[in-house]
Formats: sequence, structure tokens, C-alpha cells
Amino acid sequence: MRKMTVAAAALLVVALATPSIAGIDEGDWQVKLGGNWMIADFESDFGVLLSLGYFVTPEIEVGGTFGYAQHEYDGKVKFSGGGSTSFDITSTTFDLTAFATYYFETDAEWMPYVGGFLGWDSSELDLDGDDLERDGFKLGAYVGIAYFVSEKATIFFEYRLTYRDEDEWDGDDVYVEDNEFAHLFMVGLSVLF
Repeated sequence: MRKMTVAAAALLVVALATPSIAGIDEGDWQVKLGGNWMIADFESDFGVLLSLGYFVTPEIEVGGTFGYAQHEYDGKVKFSGGGSTSFDITSTTFDLTAFATYYFETDAEWMPYVGGFLGWDSSELDLDGDDLERDGFKLGAYVGIAYFVSEKATIFFEYRLTYRDEDEWDGDDVYVEDNEFAHLFMVGLSVLF
């Protein structure tokens, strides 16, 4: 056990002592493309996020994102006249958000970051032909880590917590209760220029 502890400590010292290959400069632009999945019981779960950001300082990035997600799951639908039933549900969401991210400088290839976003999303549920829609305000926070594979390219890993202001889907005679909060994991690539 002691040998493993010494070996782990030695690896940590070497990793922290490695000179940074990160090349973020004030005025750089960054394009990110990431795939995400939600922490939920879905039969299928697909999401993608494309963002463009500008570094106002080497640590602070601001920009915008476009997101798309589609989920398929078994859900319970309540009828306004009473009663409920289960449906195979397909949910499709588009969103546009503005974001700000703070990057913590390190002397290694790994660079942790935190951030927040604010925007709008538009979602549609398909309940075997009966479509429900909702549009609403969303905000959230995220934490992640970027690994510089070269001076201007990273692989990133991220956790996101999202809040939506609308938790009910309204249709002619049905409504679906939904969570206001969503938890997502994301993995992707970014390029600085």
C-alpha cells in the first residue's frame, strides 16, 4: 500500500511539474463540439452542443451555444379530465444560450473550469401523434476539465446542471409533468484560433 501511495504521489508531482502546452491568449476564439447524455432512465438519449466563445482574458471566455437533444422514454401522461396512462414519448429540444466560463490556470495539460449560462429552449413531445410544445427560459451552471492534446486543441469533460422555468407540457386535453432540473454529462473537442 505504501508503494502505491508513493507511486501516486510521484505521478502527481510529475504531472504538476510538466510545463503547460496550453495556448490560451486574450483575443482567442474557441469552437467547441460536444455530445451529451442526461442522467435519467431513457431508452435512447442523444444530445449535441456547438459553441463559439471569445477570450476577453486568458482565463475568461464569453460566447454563445446552440444545442439539440432527442430522448425516447416511457412516460406517464395525465388527462385534464382525470386519469392517466403511459406512452412511448419522444422529446426533441433546441436551445440557444449565452455563457461565461472561468478557466483555472495550471502548469499541466489539464485545465479545470467553471461557468454559467442563460438562454431559451424550445421543446416538443410526440405522444404517439399528439404533439405538446413548450418554450421557456433556462439557466444553469457547469464544471469541467479540458485536456490540451496540442497547444490549440482540447478534449473536454463536463457536468451541467440546468433549470427550466416551465415544468409542465400543455396540449388540448393532456399535460405531462416534467422535472425543472436536468443533469447532463458532456464529452467533446475544442479548437482555439
